[in-house]
Amino acid sequence: MAATFRTISSTREEYIATVESIKASAPAEPKANEKRTKTELNHLALIKALEERIDAIDNEISVSTYVPVALVYGTCR
Repeated sequence: MAATFRTISSTREEYIATVESIKASAPAEPKANEKRTKTELNHLALIKALEERIDAIDNEISVSTYVPVALVYGTCR
């Protein structure tokens, strides 16, 4: 079984909402002596990978919104 999803997030809030949506559909904890299925393990791995990217996304946002200000000093006559 394969699943594909596609989403585009323009803001941190949209990204977090996507992660939360995926977390909301995460599989329940397995019962005693039961193993998770491969699909469940992949779902949990996806959540982990997306959450680990949050810091990198925050850094990208801060770099892209940083606008260096160059001060040009001239002489007044």
